[in-house]
Amino acid sequence: MRRAESGFTIVELLVSLVVVTQVLLAVLLLVDFSSKLARVQTNVADMQQSLRVSGQEIASEIRMAGAGGLPSKLTGLGGAVRIIDNAGSTARIGGAGTPEVMDGTDVLIVRGVFTSPLYHIDPKVSTTFWLDNLANPALATRGRVTVRSQTPTLIPQPLAPLIAAANPATGRPEALILISPRDSRIYSVVELDPANSDVSDPNNLTIAFFITGGTNMVQYRTFSPSGVFHPDLTRCAFLGLLEEHRFYIREERSGLELTPKLSRARTYPGVDAPWNADATNWSLDLADNMLDLQLTMGLDSTNGGGSIIQDTDDTGNDDRIFESADGQNDDWLFNAPSDLAADVIWTNARLHYVRINLLAKADRRDSKYQAPLLTKIENATFSAGHAYNVREQRMFRRRVLQTLVNVRNL
Repeated sequence: MRRAESGFTIVELLVSLVVVTQVLLAVLLLVDFSSKLARVQTNVADMQQSLRVSGQEIASEIRMAGAGGLPSKLTGLGGAVRIIDNAGSTARIGGAGTPEVMDGTDVLIVRGVFTSPLYHIDPKVSTTFWLDNLANPALATRGRVTVRSQTPTLIPQPLAPLIAAANPATGRPEALILISPRDSRIYSVVELDPANSDVSDPNNLTIAFFITGGTNMVQYRTFSPSGVFHPDLTRCAFLGLLEEHRFYIREERSGLELTPKLSRARTYPGVDAPWNADATNWSLDLADNMLDLQLTMGLDSTNGGGSIIQDTDDTGNDDRIFESADGQNDDWLFNAPSDLAADVIWTNARLHYVRINLLAKADRRDSKYQAPLLTKIENATFSAGHAYNVREQRMFRRRVLQTLVNVRNL
């Protein structure tokens, strides 16, 4: 008789096929879950990295604010730090035709000598500084200053940025800050006059400037004390190229999707004109998917018990930059909806800190995720019906990064 043939029955094959299928499905589900988790983590990591880089960029500019001698001033247009609080729905970064600012976001304006050196002048040599009315500087209309490739103490100073700005063929109407050797509070902001400057000798420059007239002198005058050329500025110890950078959330859309960006505009100080007449300087983007920028300033005001300098002890709310729970009647400006920079309490209050709040969203939606409702960032409040709180927008993961900056130069 033939030996019986061994093998699997149909039932056994069906059972094994079901088991293998279930194992494969479980593996596929696990791979799909891992893939989705990896995408979410990557998006969140990218968002957090954008927040960190953006916060560091703004913080570094704030720390440089006032470099060169420009003081803080909340009233008027002048000053090293200025905040435009809660821009309106029609706000633009520089007037008609320039990029739109996101409705309700803040704009940070910082000014100082940032990318070029602060040049040292020898005030002991009378020929290094000239005004057309040196006897009465308040009536002067133009002047000149001599800048050499070495400081009075024989330290080299690079003149290339100043040569590029003052070249008669390609020069720019830059703002110059002039500082007296007598006192740093004796200063004035004037306009570079390339046409009458002489930069032919790379080691010995003659820099001409306007006190009246020029292209931007009306705006530059607001940065000088009392809005006029300082009457005691008869010698010059320092000269710098004064810059202005404006940080803002630029409204941008991809189809119907809101894709705002944190951007920086470089302009001439106080002037709605892009630096070097280059329109790309209106929107030097720093990060994508930034929804909001909110800022507040810590000042030594008389709120919260008084100012730091009113007594000699170091105890009590008067000896710190005090912040109340609701933001009312404290030393922080723009952390409560009722705060106004024009209030007399902030007049001449010394600026100590700037607090930056950046709100970012991830690059992609997650249909199974709902972010917490946004309620308040500093003095900006968000209702349940706000555009950021609708269901579609809450599918994006969001983060707020807060950075406290000590304003060193001021």
